Amino acid sequence: MASVLVPWAALTFDRRRLNLPRAIIFAIFAVGAVFGMNAMRIAIFLYIGIQVAADVPIGGSHSSFETLSLLVVVGLARVALQHPVFFR
Repeated sequence: MASVLVPWAALTFDRRRLNLPRAIIFAIFAVGAVFGMNAMRIAIFLYIGIQVAADVPIGGSHSSFETLSLLVVVGLARVALQHPVFFR
């Protein structure tokens, strides 16, 4: 839910400064990146659980990685929105 709310809030607060059609398309890609990283996280933990040790993905490290991946994508999106292509 936060992966949708954070880009929406960024677009709402910077509405006057941003070129809105480009920023909305970028926000859609950012949300897609979060979901893509989430799918990668699930695949990695399935691999670890099957090949290495079954107790590693169960221990709660999956939540930490999910939060970290969300912060990375949101941080990169905020930095990318400073590029002049998104300004009016």
